[in-house]
Amino acid sequence: MDMDSGEVLSRTKLADWNISSIQFDDNRNKLFASNSGVSPSSIFRYGIVGNSITLEQSLRSGANGRKISISPDGSTLVFPCGGGNGPGYTIYDYDTSDFNHVRGEWDVGTYPKSAIFSPDGNLLYATNGSSRDNYLYIMRVSGYSNIRKLPFPNADDYSVTAVNSDGSIVVGFSYDTNRDDDKLLYFFRDVR
Repeated sequence: MDMDSGEVLSRTKLADWNISSIQFDDNRNKLFASNSGVSPSSIFRYGIVGNSITLEQSLRSGANGRKISISPDGSTLVFPCGGGNGPGYTIYDYDTSDFNHVRGEWDVGTYPKSAIFSPDGNLLYATNGSSRDNYLYIMRVSGYSNIRKLPFPNADDYSVTAVNSDGSIVVGFSYDTNRDDDKLLYFFRDVR
């Protein structure tokens, strides 16, 4: 779409999948997509040249997928899946140039639910779906280790997170969907 005129420049059918999450890597001019909430869930990489979009790779990557996130440098893709990306409940570090190349994995507890990168790409903030583990996980990207966990009530039920431009604050929103209450914003400071 031309942002000045509002004219649609191109339309392309991505895949015969239920696409529910997309991320664009302007470093490499790639579009990444996933289908979520289905089993198995898949991730897709598309190349973009002009107005042409071409599917380059797809991979089934876990059960009950969530939203994808790519690192700021475009080299890493994460796709939390309720069943984990492999044999355990972990989030894989997928190489964006070849999804079959998994560099490592982060352990964020059972039923991985969400993950986003810090603006500098050094940290991964994640949550899971365990009712006994309502935390925001702060993980090192290099080495895949847990730095700490911060209490994040109702993160297992419904939560979303965002990080500010310098990575010093993560904002989380959560609520209890069963009782439809406790709709609260949390500001996690000094998370670097």
